[in-house]
Amino acid sequence: MKQKGDLRRIGAVFGNGLLLRNPLLVAALGMYPAAVCFSLSQALPLACLCLVQSVLAGLVLCLAGQFLPGWARPGIVLALSAVCWIPAALLADRWFPGSLSVLGMTAALQIANSMVLSRLNEYAPTHILPAVLADALGCTIGAGIFLCAQAALRGWLLTGEPWDASGFDSGVLGNAPALPFFGFLILGFCAAAVQAVNARRAKHIGRRRVTRL
Repeated sequence: MKQKGDLRRIGAVFGNGLLLRNPLLVAALGMYPAAVCFSLSQALPLACLCLVQSVLAGLVLCLAGQFLPGWARPGIVLALSAVCWIPAALLADRWFPGSLSVLGMTAALQIANSMVLSRLNEYAPTHILPAVLADALGCTIGAGIFLCAQAALRGWLLTGEPWDASGFDSGVLGNAPALPFFGFLILGFCAAAVQAVNARRAKHIGRRRVTRL
């Protein structure tokens, strides 16, 4: 019974990170990829890079983070993020050849992604390994799904082709889908939808508690 309860809690951590409490959609952390990625060929390698980097750094901080003084943790987390970015970037470039050169500074800025750093600094050092893995996977997969979905939509609006919008001509909305504000606009609508779902869930849970009383 205890094992089933633990698995249920780990599943809840993953599910919350995936959507209902995803840092990107709820706290607006790590928004910059949504501004610059307007095709799947850009978004998918960046999402994979983020996932591998976050999992590797989360593992290290889960095992060693409790020994780090609080005042030094933010700087060490950033340094560790940079170290883990290297193998993550190499893997992403191997899976999607040439993606790093195309992404350029966008890929390098992943080192200081506020969503990744916040989970590494606040969650990883104080929780057990399965929970840290579930949190890292849930948050990065959830953010990656959104990033790829909005990029595919923008690519389709620009060229009718979700995968590669490079060298695009003006689509049905002109050049607007390629502009950063368009990605933030999609993010705003998605974040509002998630907040509405969370509000309804909280209201439903409140009613159940009142009924039990």
